[in-house]
Amino acid sequence: MKRIHIMLNVSSLENAKKFYSALLGTVPTKEKDDYLQWKIDNPSLNLSIKSNAAEAFGVNHLGIEASSDKELQSLYLQAKNANVAMEEEGLTSCCYAKSQKSWAKDPDQNEWELFTTYQDNPGYYESAVALK
Repeated sequence: MKRIHIMLNVSSLENAKKFYSALLGTVPTKEKDDYLQWKIDNPSLNLSIKSNAAEAFGVNHLGIEASSDKELQSLYLQAKNANVAMEEEGLTSCCYAKSQKSWAKDPDQNEWELFTTYQDNPGYYESAVALK
């Protein structure tokens, strides 16, 4: 099953937690000091929020989370068929998770993260080199 992924930058993690927990009808599935995530099945959504005063508030990026490597390869093929440039990030740790990912930009330069997640990771970000 694929999930739509939305990453937001917010000014207040506590206010965002209250709002999205009420809106989605459930508490976050992952909570860190600077990060919250909800993974829900109906609608199929991976909503992540990060408290980050250094960046503009609002949409950070969009994405599609695949449930397997096979599904991820299918997403990559679909993006290539859309004639978009792909930036392969490969194996990485981001958002407190170890993942395989690439990035595609739509015609208006909105970034789409195409990824699958393997496991939780204690750090917010590590390069692929550090994970090997």
